[in-house]
Amino acid sequence: MIWVTGEYDVIAVCEAPDVNSIGSLIVDKIQKIDGVFKTITCLAVK
Repeated sequence: MIWVTGEYDVIAVCEAPDVNSIGSLIVDKIQKIDGVFKTITCLAVK
């Protein structure tokens, strides 16, 4: 188990074939979850 403290409540790790797919995932799925009012996206790329 990993504990998250400080400014963030949840950290989600996801993978997608391209940056546009990540954007779609965030806007179409994550931001529509009841109670989610703000997201911050940090990308790690190879």
